[in-house]
Amino acid sequence: MGNVLSSEYTYDTAVLDLGANGRLRGTLVDGRVRRFTGVPFAQPPVGGYRWRKTRPLPADHVYCNPTSGDREEPLDCSRFGATAWQNPMLLPIRNKEEPRYDEDCLTLNMWMPVGEPPKGGWPVMIWFHGGLLQMGNPCIDDISDPTELVSTAGLNCIFLAPAYRLSIFGFLASQELAEEAERDGDDGVCGNYGMWDQWTALMWLQTYGERLGGDLKNVTLAGMSAGAYSAHAQTAHALLMAKDSVGSNPRLIRRIALHSNAIPTNPKSLLDVQPQFAELLAVHGISPTLTAAEKLDALRKIDAGTLMEKVKQMKAHTFRTVADGKFFPRDLMQRFGRGEFAKEFEKRGMSILVGEVLHEASFGDVSSLPAVGAHD
Repeated sequence: MGNVLSSEYTYDTAVLDLGANGRLRGTLVDGRVRRFTGVPFAQPPVGGYRWRKTRPLPADHVYCNPTSGDREEPLDCSRFGATAWQNPMLLPIRNKEEPRYDEDCLTLNMWMPVGEPPKGGWPVMIWFHGGLLQMGNPCIDDISDPTELVSTAGLNCIFLAPAYRLSIFGFLASQELAEEAERDGDDGVCGNYGMWDQWTALMWLQTYGERLGGDLKNVTLAGMSAGAYSAHAQTAHALLMAKDSVGSNPRLIRRIALHSNAIPTNPKSLLDVQPQFAELLAVHGISPTLTAAEKLDALRKIDAGTLMEKVKQMKAHTFRTVADGKFFPRDLMQRFGRGEFAKEFEKRGMSILVGEVLHEASFGDVSSLPAVGAHD
């Protein structure tokens, strides 16, 4: 997906008015597409909020210049935000800007047609990037830029690409984290933090979509590889777990496009991943005799770069989703098998497109190899 950007493109300023929630200043690309990058859609998951459920922006959030505090001055959205922490050697970013890795990464990149939207608004596509849930970026890489897709190819939609937490930051789970979340009022949410990031981006669209000129009755979730898994997962959450919850709208999704992946089996249980948490403590020299709170406090004091480096030394170096009973039902595949997902899907008149990506399996084989020096 995407194209290599032409050196002949022209670049000017574009401004997007979000009413009482402020304004964004982005880029008009070649007079054909408005691009707004690094747009925050959630509060930063840093410090004590590492390994916590995503916190949405407050309803009265104002997009403006954070330095001056002038509510009339637009937020600068002309540069890409930080990329979620990952192993940069596995999937380097090909972009003129130097990639920045940061836990404060919950921003989205947005491409929009120029001019007034049609009656009812433009269709909306949310694109979840691939990368085994361990790596990747939200269309920062030039080869995944959708400028020509939105304009020349005639897609004529609002194209959103949200970042989400990856690897250890997005998918670490353990009994200690579950107990903490239950105790501290986080509704027992443990693991699947990257999934909750994606869900929060969907809720952001629900809040801001009409102000963007979007048609919220015509939203497509799409992705490649782990992004396709994500699109399937978000739809499953909407139809099986959130259909009656306050503040969510499962009818927001009209169709899904899955390129080379879906949910193949039940996510692991907390019991399954507890040995991985024990290994993480071991590679950092954290005593297993500490209390749960002391273990988590010690892990949160370690800087992000060190955590990422130590992941390379782990035998269980891949962090994946868990069947937590919060984002995923514990019996997900059984509910698929009973037709519950299909019935909800059909009841809403939704549609699905399924495709394949060349060399999907070989990419996974190469990128999942542990580094030299990992446990035998």
